[in-house]
Amino acid sequence: MVLLDYIINLSIFSLLVCVPLIIGSFLHHKPLKNWQYWAGVYGGIVSIILVRLSFQQAGYSYDIRYAPLILIFVYFGPLSGWITGLMALGMRLLESGHWTPAIIGWIVIMVSFSVIHLAAKQLTHVKKERYLLHNLYSDLYHLSAYYFSSIYR
Repeated sequence: MVLLDYIINLSIFSLLVCVPLIIGSFLHHKPLKNWQYWAGVYGGIVSIILVRLSFQQAGYSYDIRYAPLILIFVYFGPLSGWITGLMALGMRLLESGHWTPAIIGWIVIMVSFSVIHLAAKQLTHVKKERYLLHNLYSDLYHLSAYYFSSIYR
C-alpha cells in the first residue's frame, strides 16, 4: 500500500511539473516580469499539494515536498527556492504538530542549498544539478532522520 501511495504522489508531481511546460509550448506569450517570483509561487503550490497528499506509515508521515524545492532551486535560483521553501514549510507546520524538527530541518536545507548555489557557480549546470543538490539533500535527510528518530524514542 505504501508503494501505491508513493507512486500516486510521484504521478501527481510529474503531472504538475509537466503541465506548465506543455501549455507553454502551445502559447505564444510575452515574457513575464518577475518570473522568478511566479516560479517560486508555483513551486510552493506544488509543494503544498504534495504535503496534503502525504501518507502515514508506522507513525511517520511521508511526502515528497522537497522534490519541487530542489527543481526550483536548480532551475530558477535561490529567490524562487526560498519562496517555494517558505510555502512548503508553512503547509508542513499546519499539517503536523512537530514544529521544532521541521523548522530546524528546513533551515539547514535552505541554508545549505543557498550556500551550494553560490559556491557552485563555476561548475557546469548538469554537475550542479545532479550531484551537489541531490546528494546534499539525501545526506541531510538521512542525518536528520537518524538524529530526530534517536531523540523521540
